[in-house]
Amino acid sequence: MPALKHLLIGALLAISVKASAADPLFPFVMPWDDASASPTNLSARLEKPAGGRGFVGIKDGRLAIKGKRVRFLGVNLCFGACFPTHADAEKVAARMAKLGIGCVRFHHMDTLHAPEGLLRADRRTLDPAMLDRLDYFIAALKKNGIYTNLNLHVGRIYPGMPIWQGMPQYFKGVDQFFPAMIESQKEFARALLTHVNPYTGKAYYEEPAVAFVEINNENSLIGQWWQGGLDALPEPYSGELQGRWSRWLESFAGTGEKVRALLQENREPLGEELLKTVDREKGDWVLEQHGEAKAGMAVRSNAGWSVDVSRPGTEAWHVQVNRPGLRLLAGKPYTFTFAAQASKERRITVTLSQIRAPWNVLWTTQIEVGPEHRDYRLIITPGAKDEEARIGFTNLGQEAGRFLFTTPSLRQGTAPAISGDGEPVLLRKRDFAGNGLPLQQAWIRFLWEQERTYWQEMARFLKSDLKVRSLLIGTQAGFSPLPLQAELDVVDVHGYWQHPVFPKQEWDSVQWTVHNISMAGAPGGGALGPMAMMRPAGKPFICTEYSHPAPNTYGTESLPLLAAYAALQDWDAVFAFAYSHRRDDWDARRFPGFFDIDQHPVKLATLPAAFNLFCRGDLQPSESGSIIPISPGQALEAVRLAGPALSAETFGVNREDRFLNRVSVTFDGQTAAPAAKGDKRDPIGWESGTPDQSGVVTIDTAKTKGVIGRGTGRKFTLGDVSITPGPALQDWSVILVTELDRTTRSRKAPKRFLVTATGTSENTGMGWKNRARSTVGKDWGTAPSLVEGISTTVGFTSAKSIRAWALDERGQRGAEVPTQKNSMTIGPEHRTLWYEVEVP
Repeated sequence: MPALKHLLIGALLAISVKASAADPLFPFVMPWDDASASPTNLSARLEKPAGGRGFVGIKDGRLAIKGKRVRFLGVNLCFGACFPTHADAEKVAARMAKLGIGCVRFHHMDTLHAPEGLLRADRRTLDPAMLDRLDYFIAALKKNGIYTNLNLHVGRIYPGMPIWQGMPQYFKGVDQFFPAMIESQKEFARALLTHVNPYTGKAYYEEPAVAFVEINNENSLIGQWWQGGLDALPEPYSGELQGRWSRWLESFAGTGEKVRALLQENREPLGEELLKTVDREKGDWVLEQHGEAKAGMAVRSNAGWSVDVSRPGTEAWHVQVNRPGLRLLAGKPYTFTFAAQASKERRITVTLSQIRAPWNVLWTTQIEVGPEHRDYRLIITPGAKDEEARIGFTNLGQEAGRFLFTTPSLRQGTAPAISGDGEPVLLRKRDFAGNGLPLQQAWIRFLWEQERTYWQEMARFLKSDLKVRSLLIGTQAGFSPLPLQAELDVVDVHGYWQHPVFPKQEWDSVQWTVHNISMAGAPGGGALGPMAMMRPAGKPFICTEYSHPAPNTYGTESLPLLAAYAALQDWDAVFAFAYSHRRDDWDARRFPGFFDIDQHPVKLATLPAAFNLFCRGDLQPSESGSIIPISPGQALEAVRLAGPALSAETFGVNREDRFLNRVSVTFDGQTAAPAAKGDKRDPIGWESGTPDQSGVVTIDTAKTKGVIGRGTGRKFTLGDVSITPGPALQDWSVILVTELDRTTRSRKAPKRFLVTATGTSENTGMGWKNRARSTVGKDWGTAPSLVEGISTTVGFTSAKSIRAWALDERGQRGAEVPTQKNSMTIGPEHRTLWYEVEVP
């Protein structure tokens, strides 16, 4: 039988397999157009229509409507999925409302032309057919109580603008200073936001159902320069930036003589060699092999060494060579020179990093190597002091081949990296550390002021010229410095746990990996902790992209962990990335790629508990926390040393110690009133695991309980609910118990609970390529999606008796489940992910 064969293959590949009387995986497809009444229907929690009480505003630094706080559990739609047919739009909007989705972010509408995008092939004018679909869909969402987040620039390539090899994707960074591109952004914004939606009778600039308008996704002049994306900037862009730099520098420094002095001030001469030979026979460089990678290393008279990779690793970094024992100073320039060859053209990474936990990267860059001898000169500025650092070459393990490295040298200081003729040339990132400290500081201030001018100009245009009343988002903090983004209405971040890695080229559909590990109990909060460190005091804080991408077999943890942590940290909105990327393909009955959740059953099943934790307010914000003051000078210096990703962690906060308490930052050096120190029991328990096994996260609130992670066989007592996870394919599961809203005012009516029990999920015939289950290449499998039936015992200790029913894919009652007084034991025999429980 094909189904049995598939299940046996899946069992052999699983990390840990437990015997079960029933098939370990079974089909479970939640219909794309289901809006039926059921215990899992959350649509009554959404006020209809969206915007009926006015625009989303801000009160006391939080999102509010008419002074009442509001939170959103949202999703993204990308590319053609933004434009369903009218008939599909009605069904998708109603289904989203049932899932509790309160806001939709329209993303990548501008990247492709119609029918996958909003623009015609000229990339300038709106396509009438696609605009009509968008209008109808937004009207349908509004009717169902769902707000909109409109993105103005995500992936549009500006028509007629010259391109060049190695340019930043979508002209990022360049479009913040080049006038023609800024005007193009305004042209698009004017066309879209002043357009009157015939189905609502309102233009988008005056539509209260539009909660947010985002100016430019993941975009920053400072960020692109820091990554080296502007080092090869050609005309006419270099001329524009050069002119701005010259004028700014003259205004900043004064006379031409003072400018020339600034260009040459405080350069450090080269110091002594730091890579002195210790062992002439064995060499001082250490070969590392990880996973299943195999490689050999041979020293060549200590003038260099060769590395032969005979078997690639599942990750490119599984083969690397490092020189430990370095003691480096933060902010000081170091010159690293060497020669390299490879058996074929390859891109490898040069990294300066710690040699102990937390293994922070202090500096990194990528280089191209090939069959011919090439000399390299890199200027390194460590982002932090470290007494035990190492420098090395990594990403050697992506395929078999040979590398030769010779004449390595590392010395503090630098020879002059720019011309000494007094001309204020543009500072390339690769040469930045070779300039004197005053010039470095001036350059960072210049970039900061240029970027700030862009965000303020666009905000003024939208608010004053177009009269937009929605809240404005600039871009995401981390890509752009947090203080700049905090000057707009709302601060936004993005977070991914184990984002796809592409060893050869971006978005390669064949060569990629997604590390198949759980985030439950991860040190420092995994992907959540770094985002919390960017929350500004007194500003609405949202996360518009969050994902644990497929085919991660632990992906069902993503939304409950996000909702619980965001509630604890007092955020205002969270958006799953993404609902769908697909045009007119809503009934896929399988998850077709990394991000879409609309057909991912174990992620969808956790939405009711996630909604209750975050939007209903089951989990209240932490009463204790830290407020970190940051002065403008500190922010500028931090960018100079370590780039634009500023956070409380940049300024000394230990994320490991603080991530379960509220953290926020203030600017201008002023400290806000400290958060009260409470003595309440922590609603989230974060039990760390080991490097090889995930930990366990518990959630304990009055109305929602949960156990997430590797808790098999342990009994967790969470107030008046006990949860004992049973055997699972990975010894890992997500068990959630959330109280449902009452359907009657009668106090005699029993309380109702939704119990969800989820584990791994995959598509039929999924083509796993390795035992680690980290890639399927193009073999995502076929419909239907398959899920694991989780065994667990759930008890309601204060009840005398309970009744329970298995729910079908629509969340409607099926067969009654046997109970033992005040508890029930469930398992794969019920072939479902969720259950309704009545407690008299």
